[in-house]
Amino acid sequence: GRRSGSSCATTVARDPLACVPADTDLAMTPHVHEAARLWVTRDDATDSPVVGLSELGALDGALEENLGAVTWAEAMAEAPATEGALFVAAALAFRAADPDRIAAVLQQAALSDRRFREVESAAGWIDLTPPLFALLDRWKTDRDALRRRLAIAGFAVHRIDPGEALTAAVCDPDLPLRTRAARAVWQLGRRD
Repeated sequence: GRRSGSSCATTVARDPLACVPADTDLAMTPHVHEAARLWVTRDDATDSPVVGLSELGALDGALEENLGAVTWAEAMAEAPATEGALFVAAALAFRAADPDRIAAVLQQAALSDRRFREVESAAGWIDLTPPLFALLDRWKTDRDALRRRLAIAGFAVHRIDPGEALTAAVCDPDLPLRTRAARAVWQLGRRD
């Protein structure tokens, strides 16, 4: 069954709805669907040579509008089945700086590279507020490679050099962390 509270984050990998309040209507809202679709479209468009800044700006505006009409519980309920819904849930969790929701999102991010991409994108989507900066700053030296990877990605997307943590991540035994660190070195223009 669905639970709330700090224990929910430990079971979300087995039960993606663990943190969704029991009284939540799990029918997909049109805004979750539209926000998820817009994120997927935007994510694909950023690699396209034919999509310009004005088109990306239009996608950004529509995505932000739909994010404003979605609750975290609705997005998390759709995350297991709908590509882009985890981005929505992660963006809302990071904005709220809610540790339980962020932990639940991280559990989902650990399931695949695509899910991690959604969470990484959400960390870059929202403003780097003092609570988010503090979280990423703590995570850049965390024992958990997934948290370090997300910290490196979050800082790189915001064009902030995480310093020695990036240098260490480039040599880390965890391949996904090493790969993301190498990309961050390129994004940040580091030459050391």
